[in-house]
Amino acid sequence: HFGYRQGRWKLLLAQGSGGWSSPTERQAAKQKLPAVQLYDLVVDPGEQHNLAEEQPERVAELLALLEQDVTRGRSTNGAPAGNDIEQIELWKSVKPRQ
Repeated sequence: HFGYRQGRWKLLLAQGSGGWSSPTERQAAKQKLPAVQLYDLVVDPGEQHNLAEEQPERVAELLALLEQDVTRGRSTNGAPAGNDIEQIELWKSVKPRQ
């Protein structure tokens, strides 16, 4: 699952942990957890308080930056680069309703 960090902010496009730890996506779906997570790592380094619903504009901003980096094939300065695969799916599990 994609995670994206910019400064103090971390965006996670997953219901669960986004990796191998709990909750898994299956567990998170049963708990009906939100499809997107946003954390302020300065205030909440343990990622305990999801701010996605409180800050939808920040979610949109970070998602746009992630999409831009994927399209460019890189997140660093420089010329656009190719991706390893043709189609990259940002949302692996559940995409939130717009």
